[in-house]
Amino acid sequence: SIDIMSRLQVASIYSWTVNATDGFTTILSPDTFRFQTSNTITSVSSLYSVIPKEYQLHQNYPNPFNPATTIRYGLPARSVVRLAIYNVWGQMLTDLVNGEKETGYHEVQWYGQSPSGMYFYRLEATQADDPSKRFVDVKKMVLVR
Repeated sequence: SIDIMSRLQVASIYSWTVNATDGFTTILSPDTFRFQTSNTITSVSSLYSVIPKEYQLHQNYPNPFNPATTIRYGLPARSVVRLAIYNVWGQMLTDLVNGEKETGYHEVQWYGQSPSGMYFYRLEATQADDPSKRFVDVKKMVLVR
């Protein structure tokens, strides 16, 4: 946790870009966030209130993992979502998400109850009010026992 409030100055403009790494892969934020403080600083809103501009499937973290990993995805609109885990033979192991989700960032944990190896996770999202807008992405992850 970072105490950002004590570092802000009144009537100032701030910006930042978020980068995340697991030691193997670095994910760069596609946006630079900016805000200006007023003459009185009272609070800072959560970054999770930001709405993604496009569908996103992020690399899981940690990766490799044992026993659990987190998968994060972003939805620019309310969508019907299916997030599933597959083995290297293409067999679905589990559905982590299967239903309608609201706009914003979401994350889910997977507790790999499987042998060591490579696995894939696949996000399919269809915009609820416009089924012609569909997003599919697949990423790989490694479970190490």
